[in-house]
Amino acid sequence: MKALIIYKNSTEAYAMACELNNTLLARDLNVKLVESKAFTEINCPMADVAFVLGGDGTMISSALCLAGRDIPIVGINFGKVGFLSSIEPDELTGCIDKILAKHYVIQKRMLIKASLISNSETRCQWHALNDIVVKTRIAHPISITIRLNEEIYCSFRGDGLICATPSGSTAYSYSAGGPVIDLDLPALVITPICPHMDNFRSVVVSAESKLEFCLDTNFETGLYIDGEKMISMQKGDYISIENSGIEASFVKLVSGNNAERIIFKRKQSNRRLALKVL
Repeated sequence: MKALIIYKNSTEAYAMACELNNTLLARDLNVKLVESKAFTEINCPMADVAFVLGGDGTMISSALCLAGRDIPIVGINFGKVGFLSSIEPDELTGCIDKILAKHYVIQKRMLIKASLISNSETRCQWHALNDIVVKTRIAHPISITIRLNEEIYCSFRGDGLICATPSGSTAYSYSAGGPVIDLDLPALVITPICPHMDNFRSVVVSAESKLEFCLDTNFETGLYIDGEKMISMQKGDYISIENSGIEASFVKLVSGNNAERIIFKRKQSNRRLALKVL
């Protein structure tokens, strides 16, 4: 059996990664240990399971490299909230036998493909696990026309728009007032950021929809991919978003749906903040 251990660049995550590495080697597993910033789609080996030690940012970058390879991801939370994590660090020891025996549920998470088009030409393309965001970079509302399946859905004015997957529905979209989407529901949610004059609210569409966000403003605007990559957009540019057809496989060790998970994680986060204050 082959195992992959990916860890974020922190003393705590590295220490646990080394401990996990020794534990798996003692059980005669073939193990590869790699720091998350050095892990890419190109150097990704085949494995029976991938342990990812980090926050949601580490989970996202690792999942994008592992997507489409049917390698189940066990997320161990070393972040602040850890919506994408399977377990907390203190739960790992008690879960190793269950993980190695494959006593878990595989949760498939969809990726979306985004294409930035300028002057009728595709400038670049990306895959995203959580969300695609078009947002003003100055304190001024921008105008965006939304096209759904090549038909104009509406024109919107505000600080920006978010297109989120079910995974991303608990991230920026949720903070902006969007709904939590069950992970088993093939859907996308479009959520406005600070809509002007309250002229648009969140809408949920089929995951097979083709979306276009067309920019109509002279103000500086950014396109954000999973909160990491940022690309400048100009007036007349548009972003095309659709289901990539690629999925990432996450290990689910606890029961509960996405709504229950967000409540649990929020409570955990609030408890940690309260302890820091004390």
